[in-house]
Amino acid sequence: MREETNLEEFFAPDKENRQRRWLNSRYLAKLRRKIYVVLLGFLIILTLPFLHDKNLAFNTFYNTLSDFFQRTDFGVFDFALVYYILGFTALYIVYLVVRMIRIKSSLDRFPPSGIKKMVNRFDLVEFVIFVVSVYMIANAFFFSFASIKGESMEPTLKDGDNVVLRHAFLDYDRYDLVVVSTKNHEEIDEFIIKRVIGLPGETLSIEDGLVFIDGVELDEPYLNDVETTCRNNDPCTFTLEENDYFLMGDNRKNSDDSRKTGSFQPVDFYGRVRVRLSPVESIGRVD
Repeated sequence: MREETNLEEFFAPDKENRQRRWLNSRYLAKLRRKIYVVLLGFLIILTLPFLHDKNLAFNTFYNTLSDFFQRTDFGVFDFALVYYILGFTALYIVYLVVRMIRIKSSLDRFPPSGIKKMVNRFDLVEFVIFVVSVYMIANAFFFSFASIKGESMEPTLKDGDNVVLRHAFLDYDRYDLVVVSTKNHEEIDEFIIKRVIGLPGETLSIEDGLVFIDGVELDEPYLNDVETTCRNNDPCTFTLEENDYFLMGDNRKNSDDSRKTGSFQPVDFYGRVRVRLSPVESIGRVD
């Protein structure tokens, strides 16, 4: 009588060996690099707001969380909640890292299917951490996204427009659209967007609805024939010191700017706007 052979048991060892072929030294080295990337990325996310917090107000990651908490029953957004979330994420990352180290040190104790499942899960965490950390670096030092609020820059920019705010490698010139903070000029600390009109060392005067720079009339085609006036429609003159910039909105009749608050300094500047992202029909360069 011929003895029956269990084919599943017969091929099981070879099947397991085939599954383990991808667990070679090169792959384990790659896995170790993945662990380093995750730890470095998480460290960036956790510490960058403390190391460079100037542009944090324009960070989409934190603003999205803020909007979420404000629109739910959690109430007013508490910055500490961000770190609670990051803390739970950190614990999960530590758990995955420990598991990956144990897998690396004793492969024979883990079934290949379990190893692949853990690696795939770790790859997803690595991707998310990498994307968030790269965005935070770019957001802190190079560019951000911002929304226009108010009518002070009409018709150039309208309420609700979304723009790209560039932070790095900037030299501010006349006619640039810039975002500045009012904390050194008003009791309320807010961000406003205005146009650079007067540069350091210049004398700016406003008379008969026109702007003059060192006695020469300034060409302002973006105003659409809107007149520029000072308080009580009287002529006024401003002498700019070193590092002083005179800013005004394009909607001169509805803009609180340097005519009221005085000149701005580089410490007040947060970036320059050159590109509009929405609405769709207005996407492109902004001058």
